Amino acid sequence: MVFRSIIRSWRRRKVRRAIADVRTLTVGDIMSHYLITVRPDETVVGAATKMVAEAISCLVVMDGEKLAGIVTERDYLHKVPVTGDSFKMRVRDIMTPGVVTVVPSMPLVDAVRMMKEKHFRRLVVANNGKLLGVVTQNDLLRVIAKHFRTYPMHKDLALDAFMSKDLLFATMKETFAHARERMHKRNVGCILIVDKLTAPQTVQGIFTEYDIVMQFYEQQGKPRLRELEAFMRKYVRALEPGTGAFEATRFALDKSIRRLPVADGAVVRGIATETDLVRFVFLNLEKISTLLDKPETEFRRFGRHTEFRGAFHGDHLKVYGLV
Repeated sequence: MVFRSIIRSWRRRKVRRAIADVRTLTVGDIMSHYLITVRPDETVVGAATKMVAEAISCLVVMDGEKLAGIVTERDYLHKVPVTGDSFKMRVRDIMTPGVVTVVPSMPLVDAVRMMKEKHFRRLVVANNGKLLGVVTQNDLLRVIAKHFRTYPMHKDLALDAFMSKDLLFATMKETFAHARERMHKRNVGCILIVDKLTAPQTVQGIFTEYDIVMQFYEQQGKPRLRELEAFMRKYVRALEPGTGAFEATRFALDKSIRRLPVADGAVVRGIATETDLVRFVFLNLEKISTLLDKPETEFRRFGRHTEFRGAFHGDHLKVYGLV
């Protein structure tokens, strides 16, 4: 009992130190200097090819030495019509111009707060007109994973507390064009593919805005807009309800997943994105600090023996929990 109390106190101090360290970080401490750029006159097919080849979600648009804009997966969702003519469009037609930049000295917590207020999912970093780098949701997740190897677990820090329950479903026979239009209207980045639209349902796959970019890459200007079955990914990884935000962060990074369905057995209850995880942790550091003194808060540590174990529910859905 005494030994357990000592370990608990030691882990609590480690979490407090992690919170303090994260508060001292700046944008410049974590930004990626590896920038992939495109010209405004490049085709949307060419831009999609770069995004897929580099496994990235955005491209910086440069007009000579001038920052002209940014193009993201979400731009393909909202601005590229599903017609043959769309393959002739140029980056200038879909990019977001007038990019808001931040300086490298900006505190990271302030940057995340600004990203939430302005609905940004990445930040371009510049100083005195010189482009320096970019900060993405993945960069921010890596900060969480690096600093919170020891982490708290409490019901208020679980995915259930902040996951979205506003889910969008489709069957694999729905057309690509219809699914894309529904995503556009709801402004969501994914649709869960199920066998039927009424409960009980069996998950059969997932279709995301990345898959919209992918079809431009794969078809290279010759659209064959078929049913979702031809485009969706047929293997879905999910997490159990009650999984903590820090555990989910580690899982998302380990599995290279940007959207985490939360499933109770075969039933999907919600979904948490990279953005959800980043905002929840960075903007709730004070709340996390307060929960450290609650008797019901557990303290765990990621290490070499940490392992997620999954079980299949049907042929396409695998639900993981930490063991």
